[in-house]
Amino acid sequence: MYELMEELAESQRRQSHEDWRRYGVVTAIADRCIAVRSTLAGGIVVSGDTDCVIRVARQLSLTRRQAEILVDEAIGLRESLPEELVKMSV
Repeated sequence: MYELMEELAESQRRQSHEDWRRYGVVTAIADRCIAVRSTLAGGIVVSGDTDCVIRVARQLSLTRRQAEILVDEAIGLRESLPEELVKMSV
């Protein structure tokens, strides 16, 4: 039983690390998208925030709302813990 519990704890540590890396990558994407306004096909100009959400949603197969939450959380972490998130950024 102890081995199974330790395996479960290790799985949780790996997941936490992957989540932290994802936040770092999403923050880097957000920084790049927000710095530049984009034009979608058809000439529609979108804000950097919207472009970031669209890109993240498409890449991770998320709904737009899920991607908005992920981007908001990543930006919030950058503002709350800037030194730590920079270490994890790609």
